[in-house]
Amino acid sequence: KEESKEFNSDMDDAYKKASKVIRKHDESKWKDDCYLLIARSHFMKNDEFLALEGFQYVISQYPETETAKKAKIGILLTYLAHNKINDAEAIWSLFTNETKFNEKLMKDIYGIHADIYIQQGKYRQATEELSKALDRTRNKYERYRFNFILGQLYLKLDESALARKHFVKTIRLTPPYQFAFQSNLGLISTIAANETESLKVPKKYLKKMLKDDKNLDYQDQIYFELAKIAMMENKTD
Repeated sequence: KEESKEFNSDMDDAYKKASKVIRKHDESKWKDDCYLLIARSHFMKNDEFLALEGFQYVISQYPETETAKKAKIGILLTYLAHNKINDAEAIWSLFTNETKFNEKLMKDIYGIHADIYIQQGKYRQATEELSKALDRTRNKYERYRFNFILGQLYLKLDESALARKHFVKTIRLTPPYQFAFQSNLGLISTIAANETESLKVPKKYLKKMLKDDKNLDYQDQIYFELAKIAMMENKTD
């Protein structure tokens, strides 16, 4: 609850600062960015109406600018956040047909399209779009997140080799505990009963996690998974 209050306070502060720039510097070259920041603050506070209104204002007042293109991304994310998948899909098609996005924004466009497909249960199409998004980012957070989601999607498609590949990539990017732990679980689930040799990989990473002080609170879970691996290997360490 306290974190939520602090977050809302930060968003209110961003709104006030952006509004101040608009009021005091009418000809500022940052004016469009300030309007975009205001719309994003509404989005982050989960205010669908004000967020959409803000993004639409940026598009109408500053057409053909990079800021307007970012506002279009904001509209798509707003519809997705409020589970309006059909609206998001229709507007995605409209925006991508009428707008030329740069490579950085295309990463977001492909990621959003993948999210739409996931919500629709179209996992094959989702992997194709998310792979395009992954190819367009060097950001570590996005890379381990996209790889992890791809691992999960390939599990749903019963493509163990590809799922394993993306779970290993996630782990090698040293993500936070939950991503690392869930990736190891995903990795274990890709290994068939007659492939016990392959269990060396998740076992190695789980043991490495045990040595990291950041994972002290999760040691019981890690030991439990190691015990399951030992059972799969039909032996004990």
